[in-house]
Amino acid sequence: MKRALFTTALLALLLMCGGVARGQMVQQLTNTPEEYIYCCSHPTANILYLGGLHGVYKSTDNGETWDMVHEYDTTVHIPQSLEDTVVSLPFFYMNFKDANTGFASKTRNRKSFYSFDFMIVQDHPAIGKESPGLYRTTDGGVTWNVVDSSHFFANVQFAGPDIVYAYERHENTLYKSVDGGVNWERVFNGAAIDDYSAVDEDVVYVLQGSQYVEGYYGSQDPVLPTVYKSSDGGETWTLILNDETSTSKAPVKLDIIHFWEDGKGVVMGNKQLFTNNDFATYNIQGSGFTYVSYVASYIQSLYLKTGHTISTCSSINNTSMDDIKLRFSRDYGHHTSCLDLTSSFLGVTAITGCEEDTMFFVAVEDRLYRIDGSYFPPVGIEEYDDATGITVHPNPVTDNCLIHSESPIKEIWVYDNLGREKTLYYLGNEVTEALIPVSSWGTGMYFLRIITQRGESTQTIIKK
Repeated sequence: MKRALFTTALLALLLMCGGVARGQMVQQLTNTPEEYIYCCSHPTANILYLGGLHGVYKSTDNGETWDMVHEYDTTVHIPQSLEDTVVSLPFFYMNFKDANTGFASKTRNRKSFYSFDFMIVQDHPAIGKESPGLYRTTDGGVTWNVVDSSHFFANVQFAGPDIVYAYERHENTLYKSVDGGVNWERVFNGAAIDDYSAVDEDVVYVLQGSQYVEGYYGSQDPVLPTVYKSSDGGETWTLILNDETSTSKAPVKLDIIHFWEDGKGVVMGNKQLFTNNDFATYNIQGSGFTYVSYVASYIQSLYLKTGHTISTCSSINNTSMDDIKLRFSRDYGHHTSCLDLTSSFLGVTAITGCEEDTMFFVAVEDRLYRIDGSYFPPVGIEEYDDATGITVHPNPVTDNCLIHSESPIKEIWVYDNLGREKTLYYLGNEVTEALIPVSSWGTGMYFLRIITQRGESTQTIIKK
């Protein structure tokens, strides 16, 4: 049997320990200046921008303290019905290139949206119709100038000093600016795209992935996504993935594409397709997003050149939105651990981080989480969570840990926080409860890989 470490670190566990396990790896910031957080951007080490209901805020110490750098000109009118008009909307998308230059828009990112295409859901303070408008700042968010008022731009990516790409959300296509965002030109004239990834000024990828699992949204035939590549800044495009002969490998809708180098990237959805040579060959990891409640869900991900990734995900074989997690990795998603955000998944509005820092931030509407890079699992650690109905208590534990499973437990593997196997328990096929003595263990974090008749699950415990 393969003896790899299977880890799942749950947010509830870390918060129960006061957010201080292993050096405050996951911490909820309690001093955020707004009740609602619609967007955030982390361009350089220590510097974090936040967009709320009333204005834009800046922190120079990774979220410890905040200053309002821009207050919206008009007060948001909260209507009584969806037919009422909103006077002004806050920024829903924001991305800074550095400490001074950034873009923001009042349309939602393609990777973060509600089920109403043109509306904001009814239980939000800022209810109303979206209005186009791309704003640019060059003074650290103090002043914002409208650089385009005719398109619903979002997902702005900086590819050079003055080269900027942007996704047009309602046209579902790609635009490019060569003068820092003053003027824009459409550079992809094919069918509607779902996402894009700009590696540098010249190398850009676009994804067309609107094919669903057969039988879920009607009876569409499942096919792999279509990926195009440009090596001349969008002047010409080459088809690099359209393998309809491999439909059995990935019969899903894929929505997000990331390339961290020329030729090296991933297409993500219910499965993840990794490539090191522009899909001449690729391998598939069979876990990713869920589409059980697709139109109501958020799609968020972050891929850095360092290999650090954060993405929304569901448990394998998940059939409910209640099981949504964040998946963390240090090697572009090949090996992962999960963070549980069950009750708050529909509120995930932004995931951000930068190459120069090991701090990462996740905005969840009314909360902001700061996640230290040491939380990410070492390369080589894998995580599975096929089993359900497993409880472990007490946690933290001093003497004995009781494991209860709805399905009979076959084996329990115990690992320390370095991935070393500590012990193995064989329990047969009828036992649904097991008492594990831990009084002789040293203090710290341990992982229990629990194998049941239904599947596998990994639980994280703290020995006091």
